[in-house]
Amino acid sequence: MATFLDLSTEILSLIALEVCPTDKVNFALISRCFLHASNIALRQHIELQRSYSIVNNRNPSTLPTLVLKTLRNPHVGYYVRELLLETALEGDQFVHLEDDLRLLEHTLKQSCFLPEIEDYYALYDDEGEKVDDESALDTQDICNSLKKGDQSFIVALLLLHLPNLAVLSWQMDCSCAQDVDIFIPIIRRLFLQDNSPVFLNLQKVILRPLGDEDNLDYDLIKTFMAFPSVHSITIRKVTFMEKDRQYKQFPWPETSNLSELILDEPEFDWLSDSQESFKNMLASSQNLKAFRYKHSPHTQYLYPENDICGMVLEEKPLLEELTVSFSEGAGIPDSIFHLRNLTNLRFFETEFLTLHSRNRYRPGDKAAEPAKRLPPSLQHLRFYEQPQGDQKAYLEFAAKLLHNKEELLPKLQKMELFMMEQGNTNASGYLMRLASFIGNEKGVDVCIDVSEQPRTIFRD
Repeated sequence: MATFLDLSTEILSLIALEVCPTDKVNFALISRCFLHASNIALRQHIELQRSYSIVNNRNPSTLPTLVLKTLRNPHVGYYVRELLLETALEGDQFVHLEDDLRLLEHTLKQSCFLPEIEDYYALYDDEGEKVDDESALDTQDICNSLKKGDQSFIVALLLLHLPNLAVLSWQMDCSCAQDVDIFIPIIRRLFLQDNSPVFLNLQKVILRPLGDEDNLDYDLIKTFMAFPSVHSITIRKVTFMEKDRQYKQFPWPETSNLSELILDEPEFDWLSDSQESFKNMLASSQNLKAFRYKHSPHTQYLYPENDICGMVLEEKPLLEELTVSFSEGAGIPDSIFHLRNLTNLRFFETEFLTLHSRNRYRPGDKAAEPAKRLPPSLQHLRFYEQPQGDQKAYLEFAAKLLHNKEELLPKLQKMELFMMEQGNTNASGYLMRLASFIGNEKGVDVCIDVSEQPRTIFRD
């Protein structure tokens, strides 16, 4: 009786082309015969890896092309590891070919989130206004709406076909809230499916609004936190303010594997449940080790309940990495002067201003006072000179801290200073050399970066 190994090289070559991308190499290593038969399949495998490992889809008009390509050739989706995505409502930019529409219609009929799509389209008319008729629509009607440029559920459809996606960087148009109102229920439905291939390998999520005046909904954080593989979330201009939603609310996940959270200029409404939502988010992040926060210029620390850092330090005393950036004129919260309670903190990054008390010290004997507020567990310190800051005082702080390293920060291994170039550099140059010399003696890697423009922590 003939066996699998008795097949001709030509037949094995055709089989190799159909093998799942994750198994192509193992298939080729079965024997020399299989390796020879897999020659074409391996070359195709390498070429697809080069072409689709990182997909940069920053042009919203090319999104339909990418979606249709993954639907026609599912193997393409296996190779996408990093997706840079931008979505916008720019009118008529979807497909017009009948074959493409039939493919989408067939895919929709097979998808598990068809009920969410039907409910969504039943809530809005052609102008995006809410209607009373909530009857389910036919998939053909849904596909026809794509001709008008509607991309509300297309991102979810794309992600469904990218099982090995590890990094998602998504810049979305928030001028129309319908995008999120349909995306979140669909992703929730996929999460509840036992055999769903979505986000099995997703580790890092970066979310940004397309417009400077737009804000993202905090439910996006809640949604991605629910997936066990997600370890890092970066979100710019997220709002924790309550609003009317077109979908049923769901609770924060009981557990999450999130280890890094970066909030860039979040917005809060302290007259609502924003504070409770923020604390619930922290409570769900039992494994949070790194927190990076840039204060919004629209919020001042007039009341203790506005102290985001205070809530983080209280809820997460075992943080290992902390980055804080405060807007000029917003004031500095008292909590930032109690970092010594973070006994596991290894890395701290800030503008130098946050190391001061409300009454600024004078250069000289008190130059090391700010360091007494830092935890002795600190290994890596990075700070930035404020515009129009006292450069001499910054360098004196560094030199004094290094001189008293054993007493203040015995575990310090690296110090980075980002400073602005100034006219008179004689005194500064001496202090730079002195800090580097003392650091070398104390076993600390000292890096002083001088540039013409001010450096900030959060750079786009």
